[in-house]
Amino acid sequence: MKHLIKLTKYIALLLILSADLWSQADTLTNNRLDSAALLNIQPKQLTFKELDSISKSKESEKIVKSPTAAVWRSLALPGWGQYYVGSYWKAPIFLAGWGTVIFFIYDMNSKYQTAADEYNSYTGTDTYQKDLLYRTREYYRDYRDLNALYLVGIYIISAVDAYVGANLYDFNVDDNLSLDYRLNKFGNVELNITYKFK
Repeated sequence: MKHLIKLTKYIALLLILSADLWSQADTLTNNRLDSAALLNIQPKQLTFKELDSISKSKESEKIVKSPTAAVWRSLALPGWGQYYVGSYWKAPIFLAGWGTVIFFIYDMNSKYQTAADEYNSYTGTDTYQKDLLYRTREYYRDYRDLNALYLVGIYIISAVDAYVGANLYDFNVDDNLSLDYRLNKFGNVELNITYKFK
């Protein structure tokens, strides 16, 4: 129980520290056009160069997510990085997996401690009983260690997923190009590729 309380305190401390580190705004702004200069330009007087600079300024105002911030948040608490990049449905999955594995580590460790105490305090001469106590202790130890590996895996997968999600945050997924498949009346697969011109 002492270990669970210490672990909870460390996690809370990590959450507080990482929230302070990454609380700044996550927008990138490059050179913006002066709004007063835009008001003085007549629509017929715009050149291709000016139109290009206007479109670049609009692109530079896109909201982006920092991959570093997403990774650090996922390492502080799995699922927080997914929440940060907008993958709201993934966040509870990683959080539930993390909580479940933490529970199993704690449960297997307490059972291991009990089995180790029973094995160490056994003074009988029955080798079968002593072997049974030894195997029980090793069973709980092995599964505690295996769950610790699962926990490391959850952290790694959560961090990688948050990193990819942050890099693909402003990726365009419009329906201009789509691929669809269906079965025709003969049972064969038909592919339908659609491209919409703007």
